[in-house]
Amino acid sequence: MMSETHSVESSGEGGGEINVSDWSPFDTLTEDCISNIVSFTSPRDACVFAAVSKSFESAVKSDIIWEKFLPLQYPSMIPPSLASSSKMEIYFYLCNDPVLIEDGKKSLYIKWINDTHCWDWITSPGSRFERVAKVNDVCWFEIRGTINTHELSPRTHYSSYIVFKEGFTDLPIEARVGVVGKQASKRFFCFDVSTDGQFFKRGRRTWYFEKPKEREDGWREIELGRFFNKGGLMKSDEFEMSAIATELRHWKSGFILQGIEIRPATIQRARTMKKEYKTDASMGQTQGVDSKGKGKEHGVVSKGKGKEVSGSLMGQNQSVGEIITGPSPFDDLPEDCISNIVAFTSPRNACVSSSVSKTFESAARSDSVWEKFLPLDYTSLAPASRAFSSKRELYFALCDHFLIEDGKKSFWLEKGSGKKCVMLAARALWITWGSSPEYWQWISMPESRFEEVAELRNVCAFGMGGTMNTQVLSPGSHYSAYFVYKIRNRRHGFRDLPIQVGVGFKGQDMPKNFICFDVSNDVNKQWPRKELMKSEKREDGWIEAEIGDFFNEEGCDEIEVSIVDITSGNWKCGVIIQGIEFRQRDCRTQARLIQTQGMGQKNSVEYRVEGRGDIVTGPSPFDDLPVECISNIISFTRPRDACVVSSVSKTFGSAVQSDSVWEKFLPLGYASMIPQPRAFSTKELYFALCDHFLIEDGKKSFWLDKASGKKCIMLSAKELAITWGNSPQHWQWISNPESRFEKVAELLSVWWFEIRGKMNTRLLSLGTRYSAYIVFKTVNKCPGLADLPVEVGVGLVGQEIPKQLIYFDGKVRGEMRDVMKPKKREDGWMEAELGEFFNEKGCYEVELSVIEIKSPYWKCGLIIQGIECRPTRSR
Repeated sequence: MMSETHSVESSGEGGGEINVSDWSPFDTLTEDCISNIVSFTSPRDACVFAAVSKSFESAVKSDIIWEKFLPLQYPSMIPPSLASSSKMEIYFYLCNDPVLIEDGKKSLYIKWINDTHCWDWITSPGSRFERVAKVNDVCWFEIRGTINTHELSPRTHYSSYIVFKEGFTDLPIEARVGVVGKQASKRFFCFDVSTDGQFFKRGRRTWYFEKPKEREDGWREIELGRFFNKGGLMKSDEFEMSAIATELRHWKSGFILQGIEIRPATIQRARTMKKEYKTDASMGQTQGVDSKGKGKEHGVVSKGKGKEVSGSLMGQNQSVGEIITGPSPFDDLPEDCISNIVAFTSPRNACVSSSVSKTFESAARSDSVWEKFLPLDYTSLAPASRAFSSKRELYFALCDHFLIEDGKKSFWLEKGSGKKCVMLAARALWITWGSSPEYWQWISMPESRFEEVAELRNVCAFGMGGTMNTQVLSPGSHYSAYFVYKIRNRRHGFRDLPIQVGVGFKGQDMPKNFICFDVSNDVNKQWPRKELMKSEKREDGWIEAEIGDFFNEEGCDEIEVSIVDITSGNWKCGVIIQGIEFRQRDCRTQARLIQTQGMGQKNSVEYRVEGRGDIVTGPSPFDDLPVECISNIISFTRPRDACVVSSVSKTFGSAVQSDSVWEKFLPLGYASMIPQPRAFSTKELYFALCDHFLIEDGKKSFWLDKASGKKCIMLSAKELAITWGNSPQHWQWISNPESRFEKVAELLSVWWFEIRGKMNTRLLSLGTRYSAYIVFKTVNKCPGLADLPVEVGVGLVGQEIPKQLIYFDGKVRGEMRDVMKPKKREDGWMEAELGEFFNEKGCYEVELSVIEIKSPYWKCGLIIQGIECRPTRSR
């Protein structure tokens, strides 16, 4: 990408070289500025940035960048001939030519290593080291090695590999990796390459043999295990790796050991190392909390490289983290430049960025930043009785709610985003019989924002509502409306009573929802509880119930709200009304993928920017970038991100439609998955594969997760091993129009309830954490099984499978703790989570089980559609 000799291969499918445009608006930035920014990324990202423009390409070659990527002691690792070379050349030299340190060795413990009848030291032309160890004849094979984690990069997942030649035929080797002094998980492998996919029994368990891999240097390697290095110089542990064969009846020979190699895991599970920020409510000050949790100084985490380990215990480019509390390269940027950049973010991000460096801290307090976060009419909102020393101080003053319009409304800014929020007082609402003292009374409450609130004394016709012009809210924002109330201990008439609520624009159809002030625990109530909007206790002691949501596009419409009892004529009392609150639905960007019904129609994207206002539809400086350049950059993201960035400018919208973008999101071998021979654009094909379809003679259902492009699979009931499943007196196979499959399994009567399934992970996406769910329906409340905890498990064959408990009935009373309840799906079925697994390489089998054999009672009334595996959602 950058040159023929020093390049980083992109991880996206399809590859391809990114063409560098002749001119870009980024060319107006100074090269030193670009270099400082890129130096906080990674070597791979630096090479990707080289494709943005000629200025980026030149800046990426800067010594400032590559010195950040080099280990701290790199001068002692290179030959004198490279002393005058560029830092980029030195970096790639260290990547391609391993360097021996600590006299070319780091000791391993090998059983009987000093007995020449058992082991011998020989030279091998393909080894990095002067000598390697060869087994002559041993019955007890044991190798151990330890490493201190301060020699490795902090906050990194590592894999350890034993590097060897030859091997023992069909002999299980027990491998363990873990912290010294603590119990480590174990796995089994065999040095013989012909054992791939084979199993063997050890005690009660069946283990899976993992196959060794051929390396480019002519040696073989097999993974011993993984560990996560939390610390570094500040916090270190000793990790031990072992490989042991204790079959005493087998004498072993011919094995050649080079060493144990530790390197970052090839496919890492993303783990966010969170940095906490505490925002003072009154002053708006932000403190960055460093890795030791002290939170006293502003700092950034350096990516500097540390000690590199080679020899018999090998490592590659290990790094040591360091907290920088002194000057930062960002301090060289002009403060006005930083202020302009920060002003395009949000108040929350401005507070976070203040911890990057002293210059950022100063820029983040600038009036030019905080004036961008204030509403346009802030001068009319600011209290006349108070003088503010800065726009920042004014902003945080407006984040505390205050009364406007003669005390009928409460106004404030949402602190994280700067969006306007409003509460209509009960006095601003129309209330049926609200002026009649025998039905309603107006009282004062110290915990209310308003002078008076409305207390219901006794009515049979309960109804209220209000209107408000959306100009008092932020344009281009998604809002929710909430009914804010309290209930008295002495109340009547509201028990399990659905109250119809709605919010919408005046003159348009208002979506209807339901809330309930007083919900009982009676599960036999017939009205649809599933339609209830969420109610919860607030920090101010009041209760709020969501009424609905709407999108305030231009801020010039009239919004209407109603709360009405339409089902009961009973007399009611015991509710206190404070008002109706309008606030931003979510502080994050709302992005929705909307696919139209026909596959031939264009898939549109609705994108609402909730951080800084309107949707961008006019010209943008990005329009000067070549479409091919933008397409290449977008193809390194996800389908959801691609749809979001399509709103940045017209050029981005055009680039997102490119086949080169969507082909990267498609799985390998997608051509064989096309349902019918039909002409699709690549984007249309992607969304076609997001609709599930049957594969393997209708025994599996396949689809892509729309947001991420990850593969999803459902195993049909026919694909599962069901005990007594072929006995008509116990199970019957029926058709169900709501099922994806031709047949589903209905449980008639069994006491031994057992369902198992297996699936090869090659059908799923690599490097992805999956959750498995059993998809079912119950009949006649599922006698004998509904309120019974059922043991379930998911895991890779040959490894220990974690177990958990589920219920098949989501309304069970007196349930046990730590038992998962099922959830209703959009397709009308129920699902219960069986567990999770991580698909690293796609060459294993995953095993799933659902078992209840402890209860002697007969069980019936369950319909099984199948078991579904889909990417785990972030919790």
